[in-house]
Amino acid sequence: MKRADAVQTIKENWRQILPTMTRPAKRKVNGETSYICPLPGCRHGEHGDGITYDPTSQDKNSLHCFSCGFSGSIIDLYMKVNNITDFIQATDDLAALLGLEITDKQNNRKNEAPKRPQSDFINIKDKQADEYIKHAEKGNLSPTETNAESLQKNTDKTADYTAYYSKCVEILADSEAGQAGREYIINRGISLETAKLYCIGVDPAADPANAPGGKGTPIYPTERIIAPCSLEFYIARATDPKAAYKAPNPKGSRADIFNAAALDQNIVFITEGIFDALSFIEAGQAAIALNGKGNAKLLIKHLEEKPAAARFVITPDNESDAEQDKRTKQQAGELKEQLTNMGYNAIIYNIAGEYHDANDAFIKDPAGFTERINEAITEVNKIHDDLAAFLDKIQTEVYKPHKTGIGFLDQLLSGGVKNQTLNLLAAAPAAGKTTLMQQMAESIAKNNRPVIYLNFEMSREQMLSKALSARLLKHKGYKITSSQILQGYNWTEEQRQAVEAEIEQYRQESRPVYLDAKSITPEINNIMEYLNAAAEKAIAAGQQPPGVFVDYLHLISGGPADSLQENIKKICIDLKGYAVKYDTFVFAILAINRDSMKDGRITLYSGRDSSNIEYSADTFITLNYADIDNGNIKITDLDAIENLERQERRTMILRELKHRGEGRAAAQTVIFNAAYNTFYGTDNTTTPQGFTQINYQDMTWI
Repeated sequence: MKRADAVQTIKENWRQILPTMTRPAKRKVNGETSYICPLPGCRHGEHGDGITYDPTSQDKNSLHCFSCGFSGSIIDLYMKVNNITDFIQATDDLAALLGLEITDKQNNRKNEAPKRPQSDFINIKDKQADEYIKHAEKGNLSPTETNAESLQKNTDKTADYTAYYSKCVEILADSEAGQAGREYIINRGISLETAKLYCIGVDPAADPANAPGGKGTPIYPTERIIAPCSLEFYIARATDPKAAYKAPNPKGSRADIFNAAALDQNIVFITEGIFDALSFIEAGQAAIALNGKGNAKLLIKHLEEKPAAARFVITPDNESDAEQDKRTKQQAGELKEQLTNMGYNAIIYNIAGEYHDANDAFIKDPAGFTERINEAITEVNKIHDDLAAFLDKIQTEVYKPHKTGIGFLDQLLSGGVKNQTLNLLAAAPAAGKTTLMQQMAESIAKNNRPVIYLNFEMSREQMLSKALSARLLKHKGYKITSSQILQGYNWTEEQRQAVEAEIEQYRQESRPVYLDAKSITPEINNIMEYLNAAAEKAIAAGQQPPGVFVDYLHLISGGPADSLQENIKKICIDLKGYAVKYDTFVFAILAINRDSMKDGRITLYSGRDSSNIEYSADTFITLNYADIDNGNIKITDLDAIENLERQERRTMILRELKHRGEGRAAAQTVIFNAAYNTFYGTDNTTTPQGFTQINYQDMTWI
């Protein structure tokens, strides 16, 4: 158990501890068992009420004796009864009494707090301290005017409160003079061990307005917790809640943040007040305090002078006044923006939860406070360590290729289609580019990967008829063209039975969502709005975002762009952005320029109306007639080309001209059965003489 948790547990179990120190008094007080005050010289309660819980105190675990005036926790009472000044020893003793094991003992903390700030005042030498302290006035712990002048002279006119800090720490440890200060610190949930670690002390009559090197006359001396921030600047927090000025700073000094040394840590929580920062420190985290909502500039100055490697969690307070809360959150946002612009990773996180500030939450809801800290660390880590995130991600199946289920395509694509990719298919006219894309989309969808197929050249009915024609050939060897399927009024009974049976089977399987120009306007902004909504819906349902097939790019308008080239550029950028954002893929058909394939070979530069296509694509695949591709038929021989286009079984060449990350080119010879909308692979890369050479194990078609 952490010491902070142990301290709270000890306080809450005062009813178990107090009977070990004394015995019950004669009567109860406010219904609560009263005990004889164990303090020497008191013994109140032997003949009436004694020491017990004080219902008027803010701390529900505070004890009070109405005779001697003692007020404090069971730890304070134990220390006073046993004349112990070491808070750590007292909590160790009481933890042992309750059977608690403290796991973050000093110098052996399970979650080590940030190291002590490395400011000069921490390294004060005893001789130097004694020299300054001997000049201090007993009524006012600030050095005398003479000593102040000496300090300024020796430090280039900059105040040096080294001696003052040392004396305040000494007073806090004093069993009598520091009692109220210790109670205040402990009631704020902060251990005296942590206070000592950060050189926090108490001044029974602090008056920062009249501090050495300061300006003005004494106007509000009162007991204050003194929390050093630098040699010349400290926070003076009044222990009396009724004090007119709760936390003034020494006049004439240069303001600074609390615990600037924590900026060397990995994750730093940015708070407004010192006790907020100390609450994080008690929880084993590194934290700084800006000492005011408008002091973000002090942090920025530190980082400009000495860049850090920290990630930042900004933890604004929750103000009761709506306008003030709005300003607080706005200032937090401005600080986040400043840090981000400087190259730091920063988030804003409500660590306080439903409470006013971090310290309030730490005291009243320690479990929730810790939970929110862990949540914030997880969130800021997500944006910090891109290499760690990369390492985690590549060990998942995010980048595992999606098998198309078509052997020759999977081989060409080194295993299948990869996430975060834009894949382009360029083909000669009537080469079967839509058939090949649809075959791929159907096969991927059948393997339970959501697929959206956008076709702005054909209707949804035409696409479904092509799918059914191919399925009937594959499943039953039944030959019926897509045109015949669309003419149901002219079917034979045999055709009707075949089509209806195939439709019923098709209905039971996962299939692409086909959209045509009647379903969605072929304008890129409309398309992206639809795709983004479909992806978010899939994620919400625990599914993968859809892969997308676009048939084809040049039928989409790009909005108010100046030219076709700019349109195509925007379309490619938006589709690629979708693939990256949602860890999916896009396959798109590209129209080619006839003038660019005069030698019969489709190249990277064959895309029409754009010089950006070859740069945008992750893979660039061409589909062409084998005889044209290998030069057997010239592009000018129109009769020969027309003959190719009339063939039922056409020998085609698929070439992968670009594959980002692979650095290779590949090719596959395939057979295109144009009449029945099917591509087949072959068992070699030579031109086949017919279907006898088809490797049906290499061919999968639904």
